[in-house]
Amino acid sequence: STVEQGGNYYTPASLPIIERAVQRAVEQGDPFDLEFEIITAKGNLRSVHAIGSADLARRKVSGFFQDITERKKAEQSLRQSEEKFSKAFQTSPYAVTITHAEDGRFVEVNEAFTTIAGYTREEALADSSIGLKMWVNETERQRVVDDLRAGRAVAGHEYRFRTKSGKEIMGLFSAQIIRLSRGTCIFSSINDITESKHAQGVLVQAERLAAVGRLAATLAHEINTPLQAVVGCLGLAMEALPKDTEAGWYLSVATEELERAARIVRRIRDLGRQG
Repeated sequence: STVEQGGNYYTPASLPIIERAVQRAVEQGDPFDLEFEIITAKGNLRSVHAIGSADLARRKVSGFFQDITERKKAEQSLRQSEEKFSKAFQTSPYAVTITHAEDGRFVEVNEAFTTIAGYTREEALADSSIGLKMWVNETERQRVVDDLRAGRAVAGHEYRFRTKSGKEIMGLFSAQIIRLSRGTCIFSSINDITESKHAQGVLVQAERLAAVGRLAATLAHEINTPLQAVVGCLGLAMEALPKDTEAGWYLSVATEELERAARIVRRIRDLGRQG
C-alpha cells in the first residue's frame, strides 16, 4: 500500500496513527484530519497536517500533507512562555493581579494576593477592586488608570489599600497596561510595606529623641557652668555676712535653690549623654 511504501518517512509513533486512519477510510469511508511527524529524505524531522478522504468504489485514498513545523515550534514556544509567566505570576511574593482597566474587575490574582488582601481567588474573580473597596482613596486608582493610558509610567508608588478585614496597609504599587482578548487590562503588583514603614517611623522617632538628648546634654553643660559660678559667688557673699541677718538668710535660700537647679541640670546632662 501507499502507507507501506512511505513507511520509512513516518516516525515509529506516527506510522500506526496514519495506518489506522487509512484503513478506516478504505473500509468505512471515514475522512481523516491528522497531525503527526515524518522524517524527510534528508533525515529532518518535520511536523505535518494530513487531510484525506476515500473513494470506496475504487478503494483509493487521496489527500495532502501540509508542513506545519514552524507553527508547531511557535505553539511550543508560546506554551513555554505561558508556563514561565504562570510560574512567575503565582510564586511572586507580591500581590499580583490582572484587572479590567475600565471597571477594575479581576481577571486573575495570585496566591500572595489572597494572603495579603484576605479574599479567596473565587471572591476576587467574582468582583472588582472597586466593588471590594480595596483602594482607600478611589481617586488614586483613577489617576493610575489615566497615567497608564497616557503612557506615563507607574512604578514604585505608595498607596493605601484596604483588606477584607478592614485593615489598611501601605503598598508599593507598580502597574502597566496589557492587551488581552477580554480588552484593555492592568497588570499590577503590590508590595506590602506596612511593617517596614512602621519600623522606619520608629527609627526616625528614635533618631529624633537621640538628637533631642544630645541637644539637652549640650544645653545642660552650658547652663551648669554659670550656675556653679553663681553658687560660688553666693557662698563667698554668705561668708562676708553674719549668718543671723536677714540678708544672710536670703543668700542661704538662694544658694540652696541654685544648688537644686544645678543638680537637675546635671541629671539632664547625664541622661542626654546616655541617650
